[in-house]
Amino acid sequence: MSRSTDRILKEGRVNYSIRNRRKKDFQILFHSTWDIHCKQMLELVDTWEGKEGDEVLGLVSSWDLPHAFMAFNVTKVPCLVTSHRGRIIKHDYLPKIREFLTDS
Repeated sequence: MSRSTDRILKEGRVNYSIRNRRKKDFQILFHSTWDIHCKQMLELVDTWEGKEGDEVLGLVSSWDLPHAFMAFNVTKVPCLVTSHRGRIIKHDYLPKIREFLTDS
């Protein structure tokens, strides 16, 4: 089974992830379509998808859902928001995001 991505187009899906964070872990990558660093991270997402695992990475674009960025207080892009056992962790440091997409 390989990993997959899910382009989130409705704010309700982001809110659902927040409400159920204690029951189910998640990963969401907030990105912008016009930022060069975001484009590089999205290229890494393509290779991340082909690896083995059962994880799903949600993708939230600033163009499609600008208000969803407020849900996690995201002020920089790219930003990776993960939930592990109910604890939410934000990564906006590029090497950390790159490490998640290449090493995991």
